[in-house]
Amino acid sequence: MVEFSICQGNPGALSFLMSAYEMDLFKAERAFQKLQNAGITGDKMYMLWNDCCGRDVEKTLDMILKEDIKTISHYLNYENGRGLVYDK
Repeated sequence: MVEFSICQGNPGALSFLMSAYEMDLFKAERAFQKLQNAGITGDKMYMLWNDCCGRDVEKTLDMILKEDIKTISHYLNYENGRGLVYDK
């Protein structure tokens, strides 16, 4: 099981983590393992949920499980300080 350390002290990432596990334990675990293995943690994880998916937990989990890591990384746009909106 993914540990809280995946949040790297980011309160938004922790909020997403807790909401996701509450919604669907097994789906959340698969998604967070994928992110952790790719090094997408903390503020990047929060950016996916907040910026890319408008704080929609289900949409974010679906995105993580559906898309490959290269595509997910594309939406993490640090040049402008915010993630790109995921509209699929």
